[in-house]
Amino acid sequence: MDMKRLLLLMMTLVPIMASAFTGEVLIDGFKYYIKTEAKTAEVRPNQYSGDIVIPDVVEYEGVLCNVTSIGEKAFYNCQNLESVIIGNNVISIGMNAFARCNIKSIDIPMSVKGVDAGAFEMCSALVSVSIPNSVAGISPYMFYHCYNLTSINIPNSVVLIAEHAFERCESLTAIDIPNSVGYIGKNAFDGCYGLATISIPNSVTTIDNYAFWHCNSLKKVSIGSGIETINWGAFADLELSDVFCHAENVPNTNYNAFVGSNISATVLHVPSVAMDSYRYTSPWCDFGSIVSSKGQCSSPIIQYVEGQLKLFCDTEGVDFITEIADEDIKTHKNSIINLSATYHISAYARKEGYEDSEIVYATLCWIDQEPNTEGLQNSVVQIGAVPVLIQNRSGQIVVTGLQEGTKISASMLLSK
Repeated sequence: MDMKRLLLLMMTLVPIMASAFTGEVLIDGFKYYIKTEAKTAEVRPNQYSGDIVIPDVVEYEGVLCNVTSIGEKAFYNCQNLESVIIGNNVISIGMNAFARCNIKSIDIPMSVKGVDAGAFEMCSALVSVSIPNSVAGISPYMFYHCYNLTSINIPNSVVLIAEHAFERCESLTAIDIPNSVGYIGKNAFDGCYGLATISIPNSVTTIDNYAFWHCNSLKKVSIGSGIETINWGAFADLELSDVFCHAENVPNTNYNAFVGSNISATVLHVPSVAMDSYRYTSPWCDFGSIVSSKGQCSSPIIQYVEGQLKLFCDTEGVDFITEIADEDIKTHKNSIINLSATYHISAYARKEGYEDSEIVYATLCWIDQEPNTEGLQNSVVQIGAVPVLIQNRSGQIVVTGLQEGTKISASMLLSK
């Protein structure tokens, strides 16, 4: 290549290279770290206040950039921040992103795949949180010292609850741990004074050190059949009346797992085939009495019939405990509000002398469905919204309410 052609090529490349920008900019009150070549933007720390709406897209020098992340400490210690709506292109929420804020509630959109450690740490005003099925884990210190947190849904996409995740969430009176979680970390629920009962699902294999330490109101504990390891102080300093352990193989249990919990006055319920194994294994042998459990209630089946939710269970005489969350019930800040008309339902069965059933989940939503108008002439056809119930039964997705032949996508089901 001769010199003349080389110079011409360099001249054509210069404008292209100069157009790419990487760095911090201020746009509409937000500080972003922009990468125009990748067309991405990250929210960076600034003195934010009031009601904040994180946009899906921002424009910089004519380039549209997706807001894909909320950076480390982006809203840290923003005491005058009242509410946040997270854009639907955000994939990650960084470490301590909202720590020490005064927000009262937050809905994490389905686009988010990861939430880093301490993201909502010490948000003392935080009352409720909605976590989507796209999140795989509750990270360390995620809700540490959120004293007023009363409501949180843990979706069945979560496989672990990391150390100190809910430590000192003193106002939590109940929490549903889904049958997808395999590990409960150190001090995960330490100091959750409001918890009266806890049901650990069959999927959990390890309960780590001091996981439920200082849960002073905790009276009844159910440990699923999959448990393999219970570490030091996991249930320390409690006032237990009953412990149900459904494992037929006695789990590897630290001798101080129940230290300070006066288990000599506690009833241990275990499978009849394993009673002798528990009687001769420390610390289980220290329980005041060891009895054969009557088993676990069957998981309920949820149906929607003529405007009513109906629950059924193969175990007779049970009570059903149901929680319903509505995505639309929250504070909206936009001039246009898209209503989802979607209910997220969780339910389990309870009966005296039996262990609580596994928690089952369902989603009830209304969709528009085109009716069959073949053969109709000069008629007015009213198209109504059709209720559809989606639930997981024994690992199978079951959809009821759709007309036969209606096509559905797996991605739609997973997003619910």
